[in-house]
Amino acid sequence: MELIEIKSLKVTFPTEAGPVRAVDCVDLQLGVREKLGLIGETGSGKSVLTHAILRLLQPDALCEGEILYQGRNLLGLAPTEMRRLRGRELALIPQNRALNPLQTVGKQLLETLRQAGYSKKEAAAKMPELLRSVGAIDPDSWTKAYPHECSGGMCERIVIALSLAFSPSLLLADEPTKGLDSLNRARIITLLGAVTRNQALLFITHDLEAAAMLCTRLALMYAGELVELGDKDTVFENPLHPYTRGLLFALPARGMQPILGRSPPLTALPDGCRFHSRCPGAMARCRRQHPPLFDTGNRHFCRCWLYV
Repeated sequence: MELIEIKSLKVTFPTEAGPVRAVDCVDLQLGVREKLGLIGETGSGKSVLTHAILRLLQPDALCEGEILYQGRNLLGLAPTEMRRLRGRELALIPQNRALNPLQTVGKQLLETLRQAGYSKKEAAAKMPELLRSVGAIDPDSWTKAYPHECSGGMCERIVIALSLAFSPSLLLADEPTKGLDSLNRARIITLLGAVTRNQALLFITHDLEAAAMLCTRLALMYAGELVELGDKDTVFENPLHPYTRGLLFALPARGMQPILGRSPPLTALPDGCRFHSRCPGAMARCRRQHPPLFDTGNRHFCRCWLYV
């Protein structure tokens, strides 16, 4: 059963240099309790797609297509209806670990729990339980601390605790391991796996290794569109798109070979395949014709003319 179904989603931003096609004709599904990794370089459209699901884009952003949540098109909901869903059923773990620097962790948790419907007494009793669920051994000391007194790993755990306050059906984690050392990175990945056992997770990252540890399915984005989609083991063992292979070969365990060149500007996308200028195997057709997302079998999809 699909929890979220995205159909032909386009997100465009007006700029002086022309319209920015940040997300372009994306089709994607996420099942109940499924863990999906959305992977790509900075600027590939991952975070924009995430914010489109939550309707948190800037007011001048143009969204086209459909984002169906349990059959309801989120893009057609009134703002009041969307606010009731946001946080309660669809929760975001933001990329910047956004905590109020002027409030203690306890006060921020208390306010979130009050919004979830708990009384002040119930919220105070719930806070230690919520913090223990994200690994706090001494919840009382955490509640008294200000964000600047917490490490990066602690702040990430607190943000995860805030997002779990409403027990949402879908958790959208935007680069939750970014900037963390290897130990805290592993801890956050393990924690996300534990707290989302009964929830769906959209894990947005540029870290293929982290996605492999946590997710069952992977979606690769490049220049605003999906270029490969498949089960984790299939993508790792048999990567089809040259971009996916490039990301894998850039991993330390596979030689740290960088992908040459740069992503095209989203205001001036090239004809043909958007990756052709960086692709060592590009053909004449790749420069002229834009490839669709081909079904190569076994739920493995790839946007490359090699698989026509």
